Formats: sequence, structure tokens, C-alpha cells
Amino acid sequence: MKTILDAYFIEDVREHLTPTLQQEIIQFWVGQEILPETVAQERVHQVMQVLRQNESKSMIGLVSGQLKYIEAMKMHFYDCRGFVKEPYRSQGLFIKTFRDTYYLLNQDYVSGKNTQASGVFVNIENPLLKSHNHAIWWGGDKGEVPYFFMGYSAQGNHIRIAYFKGVTV
Repeated sequence: MKTILDAYFIEDVREHLTPTLQQEIIQFWVGQEILPETVAQERVHQVMQVLRQNESKSMIGLVSGQLKYIEAMKMHFYDCRGFVKEPYRSQGLFIKTFRDTYYLLNQDYVSGKNTQASGVFVNIENPLLKSHNHAIWWGGDKGEVPYFFMGYSAQGNHIRIAYFKGVTV
């Protein structure tokens, strides 16, 4: 039996956004009617991870993020967004991509490579994720990434954060 890991892979593209990959990402967003082309061109440099099918290598999802100062917390966080194509949803891929993004950014923080942010900030828009996840603490499939519920956005989305290891107030 194949697992999710057998069928898909997540590619860290933070330092490998070639012009070809940028164009692929822009076309992905535009083709999925997620962003208009002008906004996609502005945001393409924020993409951190790309989710692909193993066999076809086609892009089926991605995570982007940018550094954001949260005034109420007096801290910087990576404001991360994610998208997985409709046919691939409900397989845990969204959670896996966000968990892997957290791991990469946390590793950068712990190693001292990048200590600008204190953690990851996520705005959960997906109605399915919101309806199935009412816990204050959301730990992914094994509880290793503690995303805490912080409240609701003006649009009613769940706001969750995960601190990097070793962050202090």
C-alpha cells in the first residue's frame, strides 16, 4: 500500500526560485484561479515549498510566507499561506506541507541562520479544516508542531501560531 509520502514530495524552493520555477508557480496560481497574474508575480518570491506528485512531477500545492510583525504580540512571525489543488485535498497534504515548512524555518532559527521571526502565523481559510479542528492546541498528526489557536480573523478564519524552539519573550 502506498502512503502519502510515496505518492508526493515536498520541495524546498526558498533558495532555488529559478525563472522557470517562478513562471510555473505563477501559472499554477492563475490556472487554479487563486490569484490574478499581477498579484502572483508580486508574491512568487514568497514561495517556500512546492508539493508535487512523484510520478508526474506536476505541482499540486505550495506554501508561501512573508515576515510579518504582529503588533499585539510585539514579535515577527512568518505569515504563511498554503494551497492544495481540489482533487488532492482531504489527504493530510496541507497539514504535512505546513509541518514541513515549520521544520525548515525552525531549523533556520535554531541554527542561527535566520532568527528574524519567532514562529509561524497561519490564517486557516479552509472550511473543512476549520470545521474539524476546534482544539486550542493543534499538533498535526503526531503532535510535534504545536499550532495554538489565537482567535479569528475579520473573515472568520482561524488564526494559529507555532513558536520556534527556544524562542523567549
